[in-house]
Amino acid sequence: MNILNKIFSFFNINHKRTEKIAKNIIASSMIKVIDIAIGILIVPLLLFYLGQKEYGIWLTMTSVISWFSFMNFGLGNGLRNKFALSLADGNKKMARTYLSTTYAILIIIMSSLFIIFSFSNSYIPWHLILNVEDYFASELNILAFLIFGFLSLKFVIDLFLVLLVADQRPAIRDLVNLVGKFFVFIFILILIQNTDNSLTYLAIVYNGLPILVVLLFSVYFYMTKYKELSPSYKFIEFKYVKDLLLLGWKFFIIQFSVIILFMTDNLIISQLFGPEYVVNYQIVQKYYSITLMVFLIFVSPMWSAYTEAYHNKDFNWIKKIIKKQHSLWLAVCAMVLLMTFFSNHVYSLWIGNKIDISIILSISWGLFVLLKSYNIIYTNFLNGIGAVKIQMYLAILSILINIPLSIFFAKTLELGLSGVILATGLIMLIYIIIKRIQYNKIISGKAVGIWCE
Repeated sequence: MNILNKIFSFFNINHKRTEKIAKNIIASSMIKVIDIAIGILIVPLLLFYLGQKEYGIWLTMTSVISWFSFMNFGLGNGLRNKFALSLADGNKKMARTYLSTTYAILIIIMSSLFIIFSFSNSYIPWHLILNVEDYFASELNILAFLIFGFLSLKFVIDLFLVLLVADQRPAIRDLVNLVGKFFVFIFILILIQNTDNSLTYLAIVYNGLPILVVLLFSVYFYMTKYKELSPSYKFIEFKYVKDLLLLGWKFFIIQFSVIILFMTDNLIISQLFGPEYVVNYQIVQKYYSITLMVFLIFVSPMWSAYTEAYHNKDFNWIKKIIKKQHSLWLAVCAMVLLMTFFSNHVYSLWIGNKIDISIILSISWGLFVLLKSYNIIYTNFLNGIGAVKIQMYLAILSILINIPLSIFFAKTLELGLSGVILATGLIMLIYIIIKRIQYNKIISGKAVGIWCE
């Protein structure tokens, strides 16, 4: 209870909405500590099980297949806002209709895409795309089929997690994800003890178990707490697909740009330097992602809270929360500085001396994390109120320039792996400047035209 009071004191607001956020922050904090610990332990296990080259292939393949995640056309984010608004208005029937309709349309979309991918997969030269030897070709086709199949299923099953966040209960979502990751960790240990290194077995365990866990949790909650909101064919109304896509297609463009920004890095590195170097890059990414995970504990609940607050014209609450998040960002700066100072010692303890990671790569990732975390402050607000048109145009710009800019920084300027993330950081800086201007215009009531769309 003392912790709760301290969080209330930090936010300096006595508000029911803030109380809900604070409770989620406390719960998420405890869950994320365990989540981070398991994530840290999984990396050396996979490196030991697969070896550096195969682990690099695994990281690159999973990131390439993840490009297809944009094929939900932003329906998840469209549902998140529409669902939150329906609950804010006390209209549970409408919320249930949006949820049921989204399930239906995603099942249709992902089933169709999976059938198309299944027929075309055997013609895709994955070994050339990943820049590896020919003898990997057959295994990579099987791996791609499994990863895409699980990804298609995940789109549909994960709508339950969207519901939790829209209902401002991200801590429960984090708990569900933690349980899934825990089972992955246990089964990786089983694979190490009982099988030789196998990308196929890993794909089944790494992708299948979290989906199964989310499915079991969703069935339980839809039969109990969310019984009145549970999806049903009786509430499917395709006329509302337009409402979901009206906002969702903008999120679709933004989501696609995020994929280009972050998921293409592994492929660029694999093509320029070889798949084994992807491991170096990903280890540094996972190390600094700890900071982002901690920061997200405090800011993730804000998206749907902003939706409710803006809908109720509670602008003072929004301004106070943004100000508090600026203070939290300064703490992120200190944390990144400490992590960079001790990075070489941490890498040595974490993965041994098998992989050499330069301090320049660590500094580059540290700078990027600072930019990304600051960007999240304004992104959550703009996403929450649905003012995403400018973000969409920025997304299109990033799609056009990210890959050539990354290659220019990495190869032409000879910055190597650091150049790839520095190029992404430069794009993130542009995002920050524009989004902060947009936030100031909206919150001061001066936004017109595209600035409030």
